[in-house]
Amino acid sequence: MSWYFGEIKGGAYPCEVQSSEDAVEVGVFAYTSNHSNQFHLEQSLQPLMKVRDPVTRTVHDLKMGIVPKMHKDFPKSDENWDLPTERPLIVFADRADAKAVRRILYQSFNREPDLMKRPGRLNSD
Repeated sequence: MSWYFGEIKGGAYPCEVQSSEDAVEVGVFAYTSNHSNQFHLEQSLQPLMKVRDPVTRTVHDLKMGIVPKMHKDFPKSDENWDLPTERPLIVFADRADAKAVRRILYQSFNREPDLMKRPGRLNSD
C-alpha cells in the first residue's frame, strides 16, 4: 500500500472494500453520478450479499463496497451538463467474492422485470 500513498502524494484515502486488501471492480452503475447516494444503495444491497458455504452450510456476508469515482468508460465531458456521469458508482468486491457479487448484481438489476422490486427501488433517499 505504500506505493499507493506515494502515488496520491501521501493523502489518506479509504479503501473501496473496508475489510479487504484485494478488491476488484465488479460493476458500474451507468446512470449514477456524484449526486447519487452510494450509502443508500450499499444498504439496499447488503441483505442480498449473502452466500451459503456448501461444505460447512454456514451463511456468510460477501465483502463489497460502492464508491463514486472516475471511470475510463465514462470520460468527463463539458457538454454533458444535464446528466453528469463523470463519477459513476462503481461496485468493488473482494477477489474471492467477486464472482458471487457479479451474479447477485446481475440477477437483482438485469433479470428482475419489475423495476420497483429492484434494490433501492429507484429512489435516492
